[in-house]
Amino acid sequence: MIFAATNLVCVKDGKRILDIPGLVIGGGRPFILTGHNGAGKTTLLRILAGLDRPSEGIVQTGVDAGSTVYCSQRPYMFAGSAYENAAYARRYRKDAMDKDAIESLLLSLRIERCLWRRHAGNLSAGEAQRVALARALAARPRALLLDEPLSNVEEKGSDAILAELDPQNRAGVAIVIATHDPEMRTRMPATVVCLADGRIAAPERENIFDADIIRAHGETYALLLDNVRLRCITELAGKRRVVFRAQDVVLSRHKLDSSMANQFAGRVTALNAIGDTVEVT
Repeated sequence: MIFAATNLVCVKDGKRILDIPGLVIGGGRPFILTGHNGAGKTTLLRILAGLDRPSEGIVQTGVDAGSTVYCSQRPYMFAGSAYENAAYARRYRKDAMDKDAIESLLLSLRIERCLWRRHAGNLSAGEAQRVALARALAARPRALLLDEPLSNVEEKGSDAILAELDPQNRAGVAIVIATHDPEMRTRMPATVVCLADGRIAAPERENIFDADIIRAHGETYALLLDNVRLRCITELAGKRRVVFRAQDVVLSRHKLDSSMANQFAGRVTALNAIGDTVEVT
């Protein structure tokens, strides 16, 4: 057990932000908290990190407080260079990474040497997010809590972050991630818990396809299944994974006069009620 919450309630300005009877986060695979903006993900993550206190309930942890590191979606950069920020833990922790290990970590996170001496306040949002992750990992945490780690990061940076989290997890670092990004949930094997209005909810049902992103006649398409072309807006190209949320799919007996970019004729072959949703084939 890394974290366990019992009868957890958080109320802010008279509004109940969290209401979780019980939640256990173990080691092993990364743990992903998902849900729409305002679902309570960040609040729960901050409570687990010990940065906020719940209004009611108990949070237990299996690691020392000093061994838990929290990374904000908009990380604070200390005065000094990008490298000095990454090496910050060396001032206070005897077991922090040495100079060579920190340099290797920065390079693995695609922080090029030309950025190391740049004042941290002049980094882009994506660069700052990767430097903050390097700073967190340099402290050699036993539990790493990440709030939307891919939100401001370009593609190569996202790939680098995901590639670095895998060996950290295999080395025994417990990783808890709050995200509404479906890409992370499809690219990282993890235990997923969905939050809705501060409560644990059934996981969102999604349609996930492997696709080729192509450009033709001035339009961008995701080519999937048997040459189905789906119009989309993206700068990505090549083989990708495409995710459709259930709430973004509309069924109609007739063609709609709508601004929707994609409409396809089809035949419903099966309906299956699952809780308060319906699986349609």
